[in-house]
Amino acid sequence: MIRYEGLFFEEQEELLRSLEIEHLIKPIENIHITFKYKPIEEEIFDNLVGREFNILILGRGSDGENSGLIVKLPDELIPFYINETVPHITTSLNINAKTVNTKNILDFNKLEMFSTPIPIKGKFGYFIDQKVSYEKQKNKKN
Repeated sequence: MIRYEGLFFEEQEELLRSLEIEHLIKPIENIHITFKYKPIEEEIFDNLVGREFNILILGRGSDGENSGLIVKLPDELIPFYINETVPHITTSLNINAKTVNTKNILDFNKLEMFSTPIPIKGKFGYFIDQKVSYEKQKNKKN
């Protein structure tokens, strides 16, 4: 079962951590942008799996519980972003914080926006059985 699908930044985690405004206790493993948590069959986008996409990192924020980056997706990906929050990357958490709450720091009045957006490349995939997968999943027997 797919836990979530999105863009993963396996080759860029060090860069992403360096952009944090505040490094919290628990760094996120498998840094990503969640497109959908627990997608149903119609929300599984195998046509995107394994493809690389360029995004822009626009700014950063932290509330002491969650640290993250706000991003701009390419136009091609916007129809597939069915998450209910602004596109973002959670980079670290405090002890009892939850990744789902990173959306709470994405108030543009509280963010530190970069003067020049930072381009970065991610690969679309799935998080399944505690690891990232770039294999198609539709109609696959688990």
